[in-house]
Amino acid sequence: MEERYKVICCKLLSDISFFAMHKGSTVNEVYESLDDLTLLLDEMRREQDWVRSVITRAYQFRRYVAFDFEKIRITHDYRTPSTLRSYAMVFTSLCPVLFAPYFAKLSRDFGLWAGIYCSTLAVSMLVTLYRVYYEQEDPCDSSGRDDLNIDIINQVVEYMYTKRKRTDIVIGGTTTSVPPEHALFK
Repeated sequence: MEERYKVICCKLLSDISFFAMHKGSTVNEVYESLDDLTLLLDEMRREQDWVRSVITRAYQFRRYVAFDFEKIRITHDYRTPSTLRSYAMVFTSLCPVLFAPYFAKLSRDFGLWAGIYCSTLAVSMLVTLYRVYYEQEDPCDSSGRDDLNIDIINQVVEYMYTKRKRTDIVIGGTTTSVPPEHALFK
């Protein structure tokens, strides 16, 4: 029973990770894993009397996982429409050309460096805003500096499948090796 629970949890975490990182897992696979977990929890609840008082915590964690998966799914599925993305790209590309007469007027009125400075500043601001927009578009693609670290899920799954005699835990920049009975994940 414990090994089956571990396999179902690992499959669920892997499916969520693959779905978020666009690596082939589908929404149906995640929902099937959640259903398998629910069925296993129901089976455990019916099997042993003492589990009934403790199993509510497992149901609560299952509900949290489902709720957080729905948040990831909303971010994953509902993105900026392609027409708006195209408009942003075209506007970013055409803005320097459209404002070139204004920059030339600034150069004529205030000197050459005023026009060059304003045009460079305007283009760099537009490109920076477009890059920020692009980086925020998908927080799970691992291409930006502030993207979500979905690989931590894979580390948890890897830990669940490996049998270690001692566990390394990093606390405040210091690595401490502790026996597995004191580890964070059992």
